[in-house]
Amino acid sequence: MRYPVAVDSDTETWDLFGNHFWPSTYLFDSSGELVYQHFGEGGYIETQQAVRNALDDAGRDISRVKPLMDEGSVLAAGAHTITREIYTGYERIYELDGLFAVQGRYYDAPGATILYEDLGLRRHGQFELHGLWRNEKYGIVHLRSTEFAEDYIVFPFFATSVNVVMSSEIASSTVEVEVDGEPISDDLAGADVSYNDGKSIVTVNEATLYQLVELDEF
Repeated sequence: MRYPVAVDSDTETWDLFGNHFWPSTYLFDSSGELVYQHFGEGGYIETQQAVRNALDDAGRDISRVKPLMDEGSVLAAGAHTITREIYTGYERIYELDGLFAVQGRYYDAPGATILYEDLGLRRHGQFELHGLWRNEKYGIVHLRSTEFAEDYIVFPFFATSVNVVMSSEIASSTVEVEVDGEPISDDLAGADVSYNDGKSIVTVNEATLYQLVELDEF
């Protein structure tokens, strides 16, 4: 049996849903009613359960379909929804109405240069800035050279890997990377992390994706 594949190149379906998130999951029951939706990565167990409920309500036999998590199993203590993909450029952030930037000053104006102060809010899935930064259309730009990492960006996450797209206007820039305020140990470091004087660093010499963290478990 062949199944049709819909390609939404002109974002017509995206726009009809008023969509702001990728990926987005919408589940309709047999009568065409929207019964479940989920935005971002993660939520796989909840999504599968919603599908099972919809099939059961439609009179389908799902007894031979094993759920992702057996009854009686429990999630690990402190488990959260996996951190979604994060944007730092104002084009996406303004459109998503405050979803990613913690500090309200980010929204003062597009292209604004602001001296941020870290307020220690630490909200999962949102970034917080300290130092001199300018919000641009496709990213956030650090505007001064510092020797001891006085300026930084903080991002609480719940995931096994962390990757970031970075570039530098000079030939090469060094970015110090820490997890929970400490250098990343070699066994947990991403492929682009190296070490210098006890610091875990990433050398940014081209516009590309850099692998920062590779954890064994959540």
